[in-house]
Amino acid sequence: MNAKTIKSGAAIAAILIATIASIVPTAVGTTVSIVCPESELFEGDTFKVTIEVDDVEDLDSGQFNIYFNSKVVDIVDGNCDKAVEAGNIGGTEIPIDKCEIRGYFPSWTEDKKVGILFNTQSVSGAEGSGNLATISFEVTGTTGDRSVLNFDHEEDPPRLVDAESNKINTTWIDCNVTISGTSEPTSPGAQKHTVTVYVKNRDDDSLNIELHIDGTYKANEKVSKDKKEKYSSYTLDEGAHTFMIKWYDSDTDRWYETTEEHVISGETTVTLVTDEHIEDDYEISACVYMKNLDDDDLDVYLYVDSDYEMHMSISSGETGEYGKYEFEDDEDTMHLFKIEWYDPDTGTEYEKITTVYITDEEEVVTMHVDKHIEHGIISIPEVAPSPKPMQTDGKPDGKPDGKPSTPAGADTAGVTDIADADATEVTEIRTSTILATTRDGGSENSISAVCILIASVALLFALMQFKRS
Repeated sequence: MNAKTIKSGAAIAAILIATIASIVPTAVGTTVSIVCPESELFEGDTFKVTIEVDDVEDLDSGQFNIYFNSKVVDIVDGNCDKAVEAGNIGGTEIPIDKCEIRGYFPSWTEDKKVGILFNTQSVSGAEGSGNLATISFEVTGTTGDRSVLNFDHEEDPPRLVDAESNKINTTWIDCNVTISGTSEPTSPGAQKHTVTVYVKNRDDDSLNIELHIDGTYKANEKVSKDKKEKYSSYTLDEGAHTFMIKWYDSDTDRWYETTEEHVISGETTVTLVTDEHIEDDYEISACVYMKNLDDDDLDVYLYVDSDYEMHMSISSGETGEYGKYEFEDDEDTMHLFKIEWYDPDTGTEYEKITTVYITDEEEVVTMHVDKHIEHGIISIPEVAPSPKPMQTDGKPDGKPDGKPSTPAGADTAGVTDIADADATEVTEIRTSTILATTRDGGSENSISAVCILIASVALLFALMQFKRS
């Protein structure tokens, strides 16, 4: 091997290594940050600090302690249960197992710390980004005072643990706050007035309701249903101010807010009222029934949107009720219903599939288990589709008037078939290798195929005789 070949090989290897390195993703570690408010803080203010987490996988539990100078900021009312809110990561709630306020001794200035222990209570663990907790603080210092909000890495180091009790490698980021002034900036010469704020809860549940004045967070209180709670008194400039309340309703799984503007010209009382939100009474659902037209008692298995729901033993000629199945109102309105059963007469497993547009409350879906005999099938169509479905021979399915044919003597009394114009046709499949005939003209098609096969063999035989002669 000459030098030129070696150099060429080395160059190719270098290019391959660079290419592989460029496409292999770099592992991104988990980060937990104490996020302080970006707006200025003034004497007497309350504010929230969020403990945010990024790119965590399989989080099961954890703990952390945050120390601070209580002469500058402190936990609201010194009450953990009131001041600390549970977190959320990718839709998984992070409940607070324990919260405790204690003294902090390694520092001369920062004299307190709040310790939080949490557990996801989820078998699979939480994944993604979100927050571990939210803590409400109040300003206790004066203009120019400053305090850190740092994780304690000395006495009680923070840690995250995965579902297998392994420690998660984490980067912990601190923050700090500074008190900007004695009060919020005022217009020159503007008079100041005291405004007392109440919040009334008209909902049927107790709610945690946030108060914001002129876009600045002020407080969060739990207000019982049909009760009015006093939040606090605030000193505001004379003139127009906006008051907003914000809350989460567990009945509807949504956040709500309402904003009012009030002109302050003297000592004033402002009462803000929540809206009443109840669980949506209108449900998109389907009641499923099964009619057994076979001459045997059968075990029939039901699937809805490809998910197994239940099975029921249905006597011959009887109708079984499988119950009501609810769908979200923002889901696709087309849903798939499938039944499976085994017929002892033919030794065959069958399944029947139909798709139905569910747009109403408690729409009725009735499906049929067809009657099978040893060498054939008697089938009842499940739907009257529109437009008419076409068979493979191009002829409309059913009678000339477009209605599906029903075998003479089939018992359909007391059963309402699916007749939704938006429903699609039913597909029936045999899961064994036994030949199945079609609903209409199945026997004729089989005879035609046999005739074609015989004619082909005869033609081949004639050609062979002609060649010999």
